[in-house]
Amino acid sequence: MITTADGVIHTAQPSIRSVLYDYYKNLYTEPLAAPSINIQASQNNPPSATLTTPLTTQNILAAIKASPLNKSPGADGIPVEFYIAFWSIIEREMVEIMNALMTSSVIPSDICLGIMVLIPKIPCPKTALDYRPIILLNSDYKIFMRCMKTRLSTIFPHIIGPHQQC
Repeated sequence: MITTADGVIHTAQPSIRSVLYDYYKNLYTEPLAAPSINIQASQNNPPSATLTTPLTTQNILAAIKASPLNKSPGADGIPVEFYIAFWSIIEREMVEIMNALMTSSVIPSDICLGIMVLIPKIPCPKTALDYRPIILLNSDYKIFMRCMKTRLSTIFPHIIGPHQQC
């Protein structure tokens, strides 16, 4: 059972699913204004040069090893443990894929696809607000983003003031 903001009670599973879907779709589809930061590799800013160099096997393996284990996988169902267990087999393809993502202007939607799971905040949830949404992301996406985070962390001190946090 779920109650909407206008007091309507829904008891049928398809109706509940529709109410929750609409609530979170509306909540998370508001466009965000992304700031534009242009970081050019130059002699004045040498750390930025590392942002565009190809990822190495060591970069990607370090990101895989830094990933937490025993976590729920994303839509593809592949956990981090797979990448660890089969690294010697998939290493070359992973490096190619990760570097293709770096040079692409758009990350393919199937890689960054997430599954929203609603976790009840209270024992008997009655409204959409009584759920905490979490997004299960694909492990390859998280590995790529961990590589990007590592790279960006080298230039953060040059672009973010000491009074800011990142």
